[in-house]
Amino acid sequence: MSYTFSIETGLSLLDQMIGGGVNTGELMIIGGRPGMGCTSLFEQIKKHNRNSWCLDCSSFADLNQLKQVFDSVQDWRNRYIVYDNLEALKRIGPEGIFFLKETAVRCSIPIAATVKLPRSVELRQNRRPVVADFEQSFCSTETDCPVHNPVRQNADIIIGLYRPSYYYDGKAMPGEADEIIVLQNPRGMPGTIQASFCYPVWNTNP
Repeated sequence: MSYTFSIETGLSLLDQMIGGGVNTGELMIIGGRPGMGCTSLFEQIKKHNRNSWCLDCSSFADLNQLKQVFDSVQDWRNRYIVYDNLEALKRIGPEGIFFLKETAVRCSIPIAATVKLPRSVELRQNRRPVVADFEQSFCSTETDCPVHNPVRQNADIIIGLYRPSYYYDGKAMPGEADEIIVLQNPRGMPGTIQASFCYPVWNTNP
């Protein structure tokens, strides 16, 4: 297919860092512990792109169902897929993320998904998400994940959310801001964006 189509996050600094948004053929995964605001950011993205047709597959936990839904769409132009709660596909192992990336390329569409990161994040001193947390979250066991990490290899954009106030009874420590951490970026370097989260809205404006 020759056409191109992108979805923006609606957060100016984040869109600038990732080169304008999520493009055709790309898979973006947003992750964080419960309460970090992943679903809120997800809903902001959908609202910002409300003039484009969105296929929300969050209620599907079966790969065959997803395939049937995708096969029923005849024209993917100006359309994108969202999947909130990617760990629902955990039981099928890495095949789920392989399939989402393959669909993004085959249908020339952007796909955005969220995943709940494992509790082990909270057991270490630095609770900021890293790519290994995404791998652990998606695979049911360590043996489910092949040597070549499925998340790192198939997700074009990986974003971790970190809110220090979550760990201090809702009050941020002096000098600490909420963070949107771009862990993998196809059009630039990884980096951290200072942000603020006031439920249900993320903001990156100064």
